[in-house]
Amino acid sequence: MSTSTSGPGPEGSARHRSAGGEQDPVPPDAPRRTRRWLLIGAGALIAIGAVVTVLVLGNQGDPPAVPEAEVITLPPPSPTLEPVEREAGTAFFDALPDVVLSWALTEAAEHPPLLPLGAVEGYRLVYEDGGPEPLVLLAGQWPTAEAASAALDRVLAEQADAIAASGGEPAEQEEPADQEEPADQEEPAEQDEPAEQDDAVEQGAVTVDGAEVGRYLMLPREDGTGTVWWTNGTVLIQVDGPSTDLRSFYAAFPL
Repeated sequence: MSTSTSGPGPEGSARHRSAGGEQDPVPPDAPRRTRRWLLIGAGALIAIGAVVTVLVLGNQGDPPAVPEAEVITLPPPSPTLEPVEREAGTAFFDALPDVVLSWALTEAAEHPPLLPLGAVEGYRLVYEDGGPEPLVLLAGQWPTAEAASAALDRVLAEQADAIAASGGEPAEQEEPADQEEPADQEEPAEQDEPAEQDDAVEQGAVTVDGAEVGRYLMLPREDGTGTVWWTNGTVLIQVDGPSTDLRSFYAAFPL
């Protein structure tokens, strides 16, 4: 009797034995699929590494983000006093404000002494902010801007000595006659230049939208008070009060 044995063939190579001795079928393309997944995984790792490298290198040159500075605008000061009620008057009188920053109008009346100076109307107003000293304002309107400027010249001429003492333009004086110096007279010792004073006279142009409409002069005094005059077209205004308040009041006044 003859027996036949089957040698290893394609089917035999595609089998393996389990623990019970039975053979489980193994798909013939299993090794190929395993290699395919290995290649896909390796490619994914390479792509992820490239992305991470680009992000890291790209962030190295960027400076740290700096938050923008926040601009805080404080509201303008408001008065603690209620302005007085006043009856309607001329267009100029109605244009004079009831409130300027923290100052409120407490008195308002006509001021006839401005009329002899050429004003067609004049008023006296008092502004207070609850402090010990008020601001007293004289306001007049002239027929022309040239007439208002001439009125300011007359007022400043009366204050020439005070303006000169505070560092403003000195009053014109006659030059003394030339005198011969004695031959043996010693030269005076050098003196330091006087320091600039914060309470010196200040003057300049009044501008509206970049156009010059008048001029102003601020005169502080040794007792802490002061006066500011200015023209705006046909209007001439004078304010007396604490010198520390004049600048802000003048800058905020609408005329």
